[in-house]
Amino acid sequence: MSYVNIIKNSDKTPTTKIFFTLFNLFICLVQKQLDILKENLTTKIYLIFMEKFNGNKSLFAKKVGCDEKTIRLIFDHSQGMTLNLFFKIAFALEVEPSELIKDLKLIEKK
Repeated sequence: MSYVNIIKNSDKTPTTKIFFTLFNLFICLVQKQLDILKENLTTKIYLIFMEKFNGNKSLFAKKVGCDEKTIRLIFDHSQGMTLNLFFKIAFALEVEPSELIKDLKLIEKK
């Protein structure tokens, strides 16, 4: 049963409403953190790309094995990347995938 179906089929007691309100808030906060991680990772990839490919998206896409449009959409933060594409990008940049994600953290510690 999906999250949406659970909401539709749940009772409408105050406790249930509070639970789903808090759950939605949690999901929004996690999604925001994931969006920040994706943006930071993409920026890191972009900086290495600029250094190694001098901004040549066509050559980079060819080395990655994808369309230039895909690279453009990723760098414009309009599209995410699959894990498979992430590894291909790391290979094309000649860096270990672990180096790209090394300093990324889900929640900043204060």
